[in-house]
Amino acid sequence: MLRPHLTLLAVVLPLLLVTVLSYSPGNAAQDRPAGKFTVWVFQNVNGNWEKQDSRTFVTDDAAAARKYVEQVSASDGWAATSNVPPDEGGETSPTAQMAKALLKTRWTYFGSLEGCIFQFLDGNHLWATSYPQMGTWRLEGKRLTIEIENPLCEGVNVYQGEIDSLTRDMHLQVISSPYAKNIGREVILKRLPLPGFT
Repeated sequence: MLRPHLTLLAVVLPLLLVTVLSYSPGNAAQDRPAGKFTVWVFQNVNGNWEKQDSRTFVTDDAAAARKYVEQVSASDGWAATSNVPPDEGGETSPTAQMAKALLKTRWTYFGSLEGCIFQFLDGNHLWATSYPQMGTWRLEGKRLTIEIENPLCEGVNVYQGEIDSLTRDMHLQVISSPYAKNIGREVILKRLPLPGFT
């Protein structure tokens, strides 16, 4: 009567021991890091977006995840996405709020002979009436940077300035241009529609 139980124990005990020894909490943590929010990072390599697994960020802090997305996305050739809700309890950063408010707005370049109109689009794209190529924009804190290919020659015009409010004119400065004489010039963008014009 004892013999069947010993036989069963002799078969089950080694299986149980192997199962317990093969499981390690450290291994499980490496497979799936703890954290409720994940930020995935991508780099533009020769026109292709490649996921950068070594730069993935996992955290329980929604604000830290949003800040990481913002920092990565502010760098040329880099993008980030996450599973963080867009606004969880009002934790959205002032920069993210300003960038969201900037989307779809249209501005005219004050002093432009062609009457150039700029529109800020999703994915940090910038459309402009006098430019054949789509430009880009990014917001770092209050600093706005616009980059757009010059329509008259090879090269990129880069405009930069501090913005406090989208209800006022944007005063930007040309920080890079194929035309050296334009560097340092002020460019004023006025929000459309302008009062008194339809």
